[in-house]
Amino acid sequence: MILPRRTTTSSWATIKRSGKMVGGFSNDEGAMVFKLSDVTAREAALALDGAHLFDPSGGRRAAMKEWVVVPAAHADKWADLAAQAAAKSER
Repeated sequence: MILPRRTTTSSWATIKRSGKMVGGFSNDEGAMVFKLSDVTAREAALALDGAHLFDPSGGRRAAMKEWVVVPAAHADKWADLAAQAAAKSER
């Protein structure tokens, strides 16, 4: 298994795969945010209590449809979600 590389960008600790951001920790949300392009993976993540689509605009624009905020209450799922996000970025 190849794990994504962690980098720091502005106020985010980001997860990148092949130079593309696939996740990161949002200080504003106090949660991890993952790009889940696979519909099944995204729906499963959104089914977690407190999870929601990421909206960096604060409601001024539509939420980012592939990016899911996963609260710290589900930290045990973060590694799996990061792997799913990184695997999808390879395609």
